Amino acid sequence: MENKLEYFRGFSLLEILIALCIMAGILLGIITWQNFSLRQIQSAYFQNIAMMQAEALIERFRANHSTAGIAQEFAFVQQQIVNFLPQGSCSYQCNLSDHNCLVSMCWQDHGAKSLSLSTLI
Repeated sequence: MENKLEYFRGFSLLEILIALCIMAGILLGIITWQNFSLRQIQSAYFQNIAMMQAEALIERFRANHSTAGIAQEFAFVQQQIVNFLPQGSCSYQCNLSDHNCLVSMCWQDHGAKSLSLSTLI
């Protein structure tokens, strides 16, 4: 009878602690990876917003070539950039004589990010 009880003693406390430490390390790695993935998704989202707003601004510039019209369109898009991008700002340089325009968007997202788009209008 004694031999059967010794054979089925079960796990020791040390084995259980080692298993728990291994599981905790794996869970910590998964949580870290998930956090990194979410930050990358958010960064891509902000970059997508900046690109869409830059393209929309250039299309508005193409539709309205006058200096006053460009300033009015810029003010509208600049307000959207401030609302949608964290610490967002926007600038433009247009040379109406050669129809060249440069639009720049900047925002703060886990480090400074910027986007510049240059095109003919």
